[in-house]
Amino acid sequence: MSTGKPWYATVKLPPGKVHQLDTDLNKLFAGLENVGIGPRYVGEIRKGQWYAELGGPKHEYKSYIFVEVVGDPEEVMDGRVEVIGPELDELAPETSLPFAAHIKAWGPQLSDDLLEFVERGAVMGFLFTEGWGLVGARTNMWLRVSKEVKPRMSWLKMAQIMRANMISLCPLVEKVEIKLEVADVIPEEVYDKIATEEDVVDPADLEVWLREKKHPVVEKYWKDSKPVPLKIPMPNHPWEDEMWEEK
Repeated sequence: MSTGKPWYATVKLPPGKVHQLDTDLNKLFAGLENVGIGPRYVGEIRKGQWYAELGGPKHEYKSYIFVEVVGDPEEVMDGRVEVIGPELDELAPETSLPFAAHIKAWGPQLSDDLLEFVERGAVMGFLFTEGWGLVGARTNMWLRVSKEVKPRMSWLKMAQIMRANMISLCPLVEKVEIKLEVADVIPEEVYDKIATEEDVVDPADLEVWLREKKHPVVEKYWKDSKPVPLKIPMPNHPWEDEMWEEK
C-alpha cells in the first residue's frame, strides 16, 4: 500500500540561497567570534526584546527541526546550507513567521541509534547561542532572536553553529547538510489552489469551486466527483483506502 501524502505535500518550494561552509574541522567556529556560544546564554527573549519570532502559538506550534541520519554519503554535501525565505536583515522588526530546518547527517559509523545525540546538537545551536530564546521540543519549536544580537547574526551563521555543535557533540558525524525554510510567501504553484472567504462560504460552495478549478485533490482523492472521508491508519500502518494508491 502507498503512504502517499495529499497534493499540497508535493508542492515544490521556491529556490533558496545556497551557501558553502568551510568543512575544515579546525574552523568549525571560525568567524563566530562576535557571537557568544555556550550554556551561559540559555535564556528567554521577552516581549519588546525580540526582533524576529519563529514558530510558536501564532503558527500553531508547527515549526520544527527534522534531522535524519542517511546511509549513503553521496546524499549529503558537507557544509552545504540552503536558506529558503528572507534573511534576518530583510525582516521588519518583530516579524513572526513559521520555520523549519531539515538536516542530513552522515558518518561511516553513524546509525539511527545515535540520532538523539545528533538532534541534540542541532537544537543546542539555538539554545546555546547569545540572543536566542528557545521554547518547546524539536517538533514544536518556538524561537526568538533578540534585537541586540540581530545585527551580528545571519541564517548562515546559525547553520554553522548547528553543524559545529552536531560534530562536537557526536564526533561520528562527518558530513552535515542543512536546509532552513523561513516562510514568507506561499509558493506560486498553489496560489490558485487556495480557496478564500471571497471564493466560498460553505462546504457546498467549496465542492463547486474545487471542481471548477480542476483542483488536484478532485482528480486524485475524490470518487465520482465527490469527496470521500479519509480513513487515517494507525501509526506505522499503510493507508488502506485505494484512493491513496500510487497511480
